Amino acid sequence: MFENLGPTLRQYRKQRGIGLNQMAEKVSVSPSYLSYLETTKTDTVNLKVLSQIISLLEIPKDCLYDSNSINLSDPSIQSRIDFLTDKLSGLANKDLEGTLLIINQIESGIRLMERQTEFVK
Repeated sequence: MFENLGPTLRQYRKQRGIGLNQMAEKVSVSPSYLSYLETTKTDTVNLKVLSQIISLLEIPKDCLYDSNSINLSDPSIQSRIDFLTDKLSGLANKDLEGTLLIINQIESGIRLMERQTEFVK
């Protein structure tokens, strides 16, 4: 989904004439974290920091990801959704409280992503 994220951030930062250290200071992260983010050497992306960077660099949201990259007809995505649905259904029969906790976490994640998407618009 965000395969182009790091290179896009770097491209816009350089186009704006902002150095790595200067950008890191503006968003309160270490230069090494920002470098890892730009070179896609990290699996962890702080959404608050990402939103700040996108705002500061005035990056259009459609530049950050390939809108065709998430496709529910893609068998790998659909199989993961099916897998989770089956596991949650089975777990609900054994541990309703645990199942509800997982569902609440998923719903929270979805709401967070919706807010982040609205923020980036």
